[in-house]
Amino acid sequence: GMTGRSVPRAGQLTRSLSRTVSVSSSLLPEGPRPQLDGQGRAARTQEKEEIKGLNNRFTDLIGQVRRLEQENQVLQTRWELLQQGDEYKSNADQIVQLVCSRLQQQLGEMERERERLKDQIAHTQKLVEDFKQKYEDEINARTAMENEFVILKKEVDEAYYQKVE
Repeated sequence: GMTGRSVPRAGQLTRSLSRTVSVSSSLLPEGPRPQLDGQGRAARTQEKEEIKGLNNRFTDLIGQVRRLEQENQVLQTRWELLQQGDEYKSNADQIVQLVCSRLQQQLGEMERERERLKDQIAHTQKLVEDFKQKYEDEINARTAMENEFVILKKEVDEAYYQKVE
């Protein structure tokens, strides 16, 4: 709502204005009315015109008051909406902070997972290097054995041919 001051609701001001207009019977002439002459008639006509003018001004003022009351209602509604907007903004800020916090947690978890995977890759690469070395050692051992086999076969064949001869 508003701070400190009470704002009149629509219709209150116009009702209070219309209540203040009253006619005092002491201002009306008493007794028989004298015959109005031309000058009195002119004065009476002028008074009627002044009253009509005042009545028109009063009607205009009432219209202005009603318009101002409507504008006041619109402004009051806008003010309430703006205050709700501030609440929405603070809620949005809290939601953004919560989402950021969760994203930071996920980022931390991903960084830890990345480090774990780096360690796993390094371990796997070491295993690959070890197996590669064992494979090369086995190939070298096989080649040495094949060479030894060829040499032994030659020796066996030569020994056989010598025996046969």
